[in-house]
Amino acid sequence: MKLKKYMKLMEDEPQEEMTEHELELYNSLLERVEKNAAVRTAKRVKFRKIFAPIVSTVLLAIITLTCVFTLNRVSNEILYKDDKVITQESNVQEMLKDIQRFDLSNFESLSNQVRMSYDSISNDKLFYNILAKIENSQLELVIVINEKYNYKFDLKGEVKSVQLVDYTLFYTVEHIRDIPAKKKFRGRIKVQTEIVYFEFFQKPALGDEAFFETIQQVVKVKK
Repeated sequence: MKLKKYMKLMEDEPQEEMTEHELELYNSLLERVEKNAAVRTAKRVKFRKIFAPIVSTVLLAIITLTCVFTLNRVSNEILYKDDKVITQESNVQEMLKDIQRFDLSNFESLSNQVRMSYDSISNDKLFYNILAKIENSQLELVIVINEKYNYKFDLKGEVKSVQLVDYTLFYTVEHIRDIPAKKKFRGRIKVQTEIVYFEFFQKPALGDEAFFETIQQVVKVKK
């Protein structure tokens, strides 16, 4: 029987008057119980004193590393600002050299205007803008070649999608009120890290299938 349990039984049971020897034995047992309790308390305090600084140090290290990794990640991200973007005249040959995913070589035979936009702080090229005449229709493309640059282009209205030979096309259709025989197609094509945004003014308004045929002739994917 454990000492503490024995002492409890001694206290709970009715006791006759103890002899001097029994009293000494009882006091001795009581002293041992009190000492054991004091030792356990001291051990708990010592444990806390030893391990509390260790736990605090580990927590501080975790917080510090988290902050360092977060700051490094933020510092490695380039935030391009629109007011720092500069646009200049370019040409089809320069554009074709910088585009990695799309094949736009058919633009060399079209009457077109090419401009290139870059960040004035880092000198990183961001996107190309090309304007071309296709018979009576007009096609404007924005080819974003820098995946870290967020080009602002919203598709409003009902967004449709179609799977063509080389890519999925997302687009909207708008009828031009002032010119009933004219339609405007707006949309985007994404291939891995590059995106082509387009605006196609179709005249006469021949419909979606005719537009699909036209866009696939001029916007292809490199093999």
